Amino acid sequence: MRDAWTDHARKSGIYRFPIREFAKQAILITPQSRARYLIYEM
Repeated sequence: MRDAWTDHARKSGIYRFPIREFAKQAILITPQSRARYLIYEM
């Protein structure tokens, strides 16, 4: 996906989170945790 105002590429994705993860704490997507939750990238 491209930003409409610049030539910088932006990545989008579909993430999946187990419901039990929400009960523990807020889920933050970091470079380290991204692969754990990402199921599709555009």
